[in-house]
Amino acid sequence: MGDSTKNGLLWETLAAEIGGPNDSGTAASNGIRVSGTRRLPYEKQCAAFTKSGRRCRGKIVTGSDLCPFHDPQLSAEHRRHNAAKGGRSHHRLSHLPDGYLRKLTSGGAVGEAMDRLYREVRLGIITADMGRVLFGILTRILDSELYTSVSDTRRKSRPAKADGVRVKLGDLLTHAEQWAWRRAVASAPADFLHGKPPEKAGLKRSAKRVAAEKEQSEKAQQARSADASDTAIRLAMSAS
Repeated sequence: MGDSTKNGLLWETLAAEIGGPNDSGTAASNGIRVSGTRRLPYEKQCAAFTKSGRRCRGKIVTGSDLCPFHDPQLSAEHRRHNAAKGGRSHHRLSHLPDGYLRKLTSGGAVGEAMDRLYREVRLGIITADMGRVLFGILTRILDSELYTSVSDTRRKSRPAKADGVRVKLGDLLTHAEQWAWRRAVASAPADFLHGKPPEKAGLKRSAKRVAAEKEQSEKAQQARSADASDTAIRLAMSAS
């Protein structure tokens, strides 16, 4: 054994001496590329290589050097069964009816759906994994009240007195502003009403006249503010 280890690794020498079951010939005849070395004890990795040239990581079948996917002795029916099982595992919820959650319009309907889900899981109609997913969805809907419609969210109690006061106060302030606007228009010069500035109308205003008009405008603004404040105070007193 000492001479044989000079030209090779120790594990290769041990594998050659131990020997064991090997399906390399059968696998090669089926177009499967396999490793040429002997299997070590307790080694469970498949001896085949993938299309990318890497060693398959599958677990071997008892009495073979290959995994169930690469073992040529497995029947085609067994392979189809395994493939169909794998496909269903990735699409477990694909057969659920569309619009199922849209029918949950109340908290009671969500509770009934939970009871129905429990019975279906207990009877084996749906799997426990699917039941866990559906139960999580129903719990989220119940906690966040996503079933509540727009009509249920409206307040059914009588509106507060302050709400009515705000509406009336807004209307009165609007009327006061309109009245102040009409008063300002009535006191404005005729040139401004026709859209003709004094400079374009040929009028020459003195500095004294400009100051008087400015003072008159400020007084009108103060009067509008005072009228609006008085109206608001009267409305608040009448509402109380």
